[in-house]
Amino acid sequence: MDRHLEIAVLSCVLATGCMAGDASGAWDTGASLSETDSGEDEGDTYGDSGYHTPEAAWFRLGATLALSEGVPEDVLLELEFFDEAEVLIECTEARVASAVLVSTTTPDPLIYHWFRVSVAPPDATCTSPGELPDELYLGLGALHPEVAARLLSRGLEGVSDSLYGAYVLLEDDQLELDAADQLALAYGYAGTTADFDGDTTAVSEAPLPDGDYAISGVFLFPLQDPRVVQ
Repeated sequence: MDRHLEIAVLSCVLATGCMAGDASGAWDTGASLSETDSGEDEGDTYGDSGYHTPEAAWFRLGATLALSEGVPEDVLLELEFFDEAEVLIECTEARVASAVLVSTTTPDPLIYHWFRVSVAPPDATCTSPGELPDELYLGLGALHPEVAARLLSRGLEGVSDSLYGAYVLLEDDQLELDAADQLALAYGYAGTTADFDGDTTAVSEAPLPDGDYAISGVFLFPLQDPRVVQ
């Protein structure tokens, strides 16, 4: 594995606000979120119970896209938000990609496809200006072991051989670097409907099969500075 795929160690409780990444290089919610077999959070949410919607402190990144001969189309970013205690709040954003640039190289051999995505601002926002990047890189490739280890809690361990890994780069000062010098983060998993049904076997090189892919994140990123500490 190339050195540019970040590996970090969770060294303190995230609720204390300390600077700690987990083994994927992204930010882990720890044990504070309860997940069903479908991967949806069972834990506390803020709804119509009289609470004011708290300030978002963390976000989880999901996405959908159509892949055709390695080129993504109809890219939609889906963001869920959490408060400082990592409790899911009832505020979500869908951000449509206004431009997608396909990179001919990737930061790591595990990543088969690497896309630079520019996003349009949503009609309604859960965050303050500048808390989320307007541009980022998304990648699809082999399922990272640290992500695969978390599929059990989502009821997906039986289809791990069919799924792909999701990768991201959020550092704005790395957007213009060559792919070989960028820091990619393993943060989630992806697949088509057939992949999630276990009816396929994941390919081991580019291109991924054509189809409509759903990407789910298993780690949270901090809103106040959505980057990984070096």
